[in-house]
Amino acid sequence: MLEHCLQNLHAAALVTCHCKLGRSRLSKVQSIRCGLTALAFLIGAGTAAQATDVLSGGPLYAGIGQYTAVCYIFNGGPDSITLKGMTLASVSGTPAQLTHNECGATPATLAPNVACGIAARVSNSIPYTCRYAISPDKVNARGVMEMRDISGVTLRNAELR
Repeated sequence: MLEHCLQNLHAAALVTCHCKLGRSRLSKVQSIRCGLTALAFLIGAGTAAQATDVLSGGPLYAGIGQYTAVCYIFNGGPDSITLKGMTLASVSGTPAQLTHNECGATPATLAPNVACGIAARVSNSIPYTCRYAISPDKVNARGVMEMRDISGVTLRNAELR
C-alpha cells in the first residue's frame, strides 16, 4: 500500500498517507518520527517554492580573434532578484577564470532596473557559454553574452534565455 502512495501521490500527500499507515501499525515513537518526517517534507516544500531559474546562452565562438567573453544581466522587474551563481565556461564545462565581476560574490542581489556583468579572458580555439542562476525566477531578467577581440570590439553576441 505504501508503494501505491509513492507512485501516485504528491509529496505532501505521501507524508499524510505514510503517517496514516503509521498510526495503525507503528509504535508511538515511530509515529512521532513520522510526524517529524512530515514536518521536514513541509519545510522542504517551502524551500522548493523558491526554485532557481537559469538564464544562459551559447555556445558562442568568434574565431581566432576572440579574446574576452562578457556576460551581462539586467533586472527589468519591480523586485530584486538573487544571483545564486554565475559562470562563464568552455563547452566542456571548465569554468573560465573571471577577470571582471560587477555582480559581486554569490548570492548577490540585483536591484530593479540594474545591470551587472562578468568577463573572462578566453582561448581563441573553443566556444564558451554563459550561465546565471536566478531566484525567485527569470521572468524580468534579460541578458547578453558577447565575444570580444583584444581591442574590446564585439565580434559576436547571443541573447541569454
